[in-house]
Amino acid sequence: LGLLVLAFSRPGCTGGSSGKAPQPPQPYASRTPAGMPYQSIGPIAALAVGTVTPLALTLYPREPEALLAGVVLAGALVSMTFNPSGPPPKVYDKAVEQRAIENVVMTSDKNRVVRLGLGSVYLYAASTFAIWMTNTAGASGSKLAARLYARELGAVGELVLTWTGCLVDTYIAGIWMSSGYCGQ
Repeated sequence: LGLLVLAFSRPGCTGGSSGKAPQPPQPYASRTPAGMPYQSIGPIAALAVGTVTPLALTLYPREPEALLAGVVLAGALVSMTFNPSGPPPKVYDKAVEQRAIENVVMTSDKNRVVRLGLGSVYLYAASTFAIWMTNTAGASGSKLAARLYARELGAVGELVLTWTGCLVDTYIAGIWMSSGYCGQ
């Protein structure tokens, strides 16, 4: 869902052919009542949905505090990523820019900390989801390992669901943590 929102939120992309040439974005021309450029809403929604959905699927309703922490960190990351607060700067600090180029660090320290925190929440989500899924009793009253040993078909489906949820969470955790560590 997040990928679809992102795909259709690019400037000039309407989901179909309108016959018109795509117009270049004008991020500082028209703004929402909150001050955000209208063109930025699609990518913001895609990032927010894409970031929060895997957490919601693996944490809700067992871990509301961790889900809330993930939502807050995702909101902070979205706010840092799309910062339309005024016109673009006309003057850059050459020393800061040169230091960033030399260190191959392109994000602020705050952004890096948020990314590391969000990656940690994803690792927590993967581990608690795996523990919850394997300790949950099925209709027969036995845990997943016992049902797998008894060759119950439903247990295999639950195992695939568990692996998929953990794979998605750990993959996204790796992305956030590595980008936070490397500053890119």
